[in-house]
Amino acid sequence: NTLVVSAASPHVLPWTDWQGHGISKKKRDNIKKAYKKFIKNVILLVHPKRRNAETIAASIMHFEESVAKLDEMWFKRIAGFWADPTLPIRDMQNHLSKKFPLFLLLSNQFKKVNITLKSNQQVTVRNRYHVNAILECIQKTDSNLLQNYMGWMLILDYIKTAGGKLQEHWQTFKKEAKFSLEEQKEWKELCLDALVTEETTMYAPAANLYLEKYFPPIEKERAFLMISFIVEALVNLIEKNDWMDRAMMKKAIARLKDVKYRIGYDDFFVNMTYLNTLYTFVARENVTPQTPFITIHSMLRRNLELKRMQSLESNEEEFDYRFGPFFTQGYYDSTSNTLIYQAASLHGIFSEEHLPKSYLYGGLGSKIAYQIARTVETMDITTTNSGVPGNVYVWSGIMAKNYLEAAKCLQKASRKAKDDKTPKIRFSSYVASTLARQAFVEAIKDEKVDYAVPVDPPIPSEKLFYYTYGQLHCRGAGYSYTVTESEERLNFLMRLDPVFLDLFSCPKYVHKLEAPGDDCTIIPEKPKKKRKPMKDMSLKFAAIGAVVQQILENNLTALLDSDIEVLDIIKV
Repeated sequence: NTLVVSAASPHVLPWTDWQGHGISKKKRDNIKKAYKKFIKNVILLVHPKRRNAETIAASIMHFEESVAKLDEMWFKRIAGFWADPTLPIRDMQNHLSKKFPLFLLLSNQFKKVNITLKSNQQVTVRNRYHVNAILECIQKTDSNLLQNYMGWMLILDYIKTAGGKLQEHWQTFKKEAKFSLEEQKEWKELCLDALVTEETTMYAPAANLYLEKYFPPIEKERAFLMISFIVEALVNLIEKNDWMDRAMMKKAIARLKDVKYRIGYDDFFVNMTYLNTLYTFVARENVTPQTPFITIHSMLRRNLELKRMQSLESNEEEFDYRFGPFFTQGYYDSTSNTLIYQAASLHGIFSEEHLPKSYLYGGLGSKIAYQIARTVETMDITTTNSGVPGNVYVWSGIMAKNYLEAAKCLQKASRKAKDDKTPKIRFSSYVASTLARQAFVEAIKDEKVDYAVPVDPPIPSEKLFYYTYGQLHCRGAGYSYTVTESEERLNFLMRLDPVFLDLFSCPKYVHKLEAPGDDCTIIPEKPKKKRKPMKDMSLKFAAIGAVVQQILENNLTALLDSDIEVLDIIKV
């Protein structure tokens, strides 16, 4: 069992690095003034009759600054490596008394749950390097202030997407302060957030409710239609290739056509005993299609917190129910040969009559395409003239006319990797956009027009498709990658898709990834004749090439080391 004590929080202001952002003392005072007003406005929004709102806002802001300094101290101590040491409860006897403010706060906040710590329990506290500083800070902090601060942190978690008055106060603060730690993002960079924010969609609240009551037949019909378009596109792609022999091709198509598709949940996950355990503190009767998203989000977060507090009663380690099949948009059940898509992740998407199909197929469609291709690619099929060690899938040959050259390229890339493992070729990652785009074309064939997006200037359907697909990979697309890694990953993969590259790219990194001198480059359909450089320029070109080569090699090595699904490109 673990009690997590950490100072980490979603700070809005750079409390420890004003100079690093080029902010003078005068501007700093103006930002703090606007921030205090921002907190006060939110307090009055929640409690209109609160008399001492300004005092509370000032105390929250001061405490946030103190906690930020603790964060800074901690990061300086352990910079450069991940550390998660623990400290047994017996070493914290001086802190864990009945007057300990944190436990007083918890007992008041979560009255439904008994969180009494028993003498025989082994509770550990993470982050030993700065836990004493945090405890000392909390000991000196009034429990009411601590509760106000925790409430403020929860509000900051969703204030950017909450809408309504909260959103207005947030925008007003940024305007008055003339400062924001956020990067300015256009709508096209945020248009798929609802589809890629897995924490909220993958909770799958009251799965049985969605299945039996609130997943209309028309939505399921449209989802299956999308799947059928994608399957046909994949069959067409397999049949029109020159890298598989006929026997293997037939086997692949047979496997694809044998896979069953289910929208809903595995029988185990719709068991009401399991659901009642999972959502003990969720009033399922309040989860309806008409319930505002922010209300459902609040209920789910509350349930998660109560479940965590409840786990303190036992000596068993906490189990996070969000993981497993609930955490993915689709998963394959090999025992029943079924690819399952959660109703919660699709609910409400296909009911929208005027949702642009280019938006739908670019984002969700490409995810479904990935899952279908990934399900079929893992079957036990070998290609001719393979000779590539390690885990290489049947689809590898799609990338090359000469498979042996692919093997050499992979082996060379493998030697660069620190773990000395051959990187996996993921056909599913490569063809997701192609299959989704073909399915999109098929979907609008009869209508001959896609719904327009009301923006100025208008964006063509094909371009919107790639914007939404790009958002899926490029912005906040996973817990394992930083923004930089995600952008590098996107461009590294999409360099294979010239249509995509023409329409969407992350410009900050594309120049590195397209630089000449790569170890592995695409075999052009019709190689162009290369002009010889002028003699007096050869040394200069050689020097430039060497620098670019070094930059690129470092970049690709970083990709290989970060456990990214690498699609290597074939050497000329």
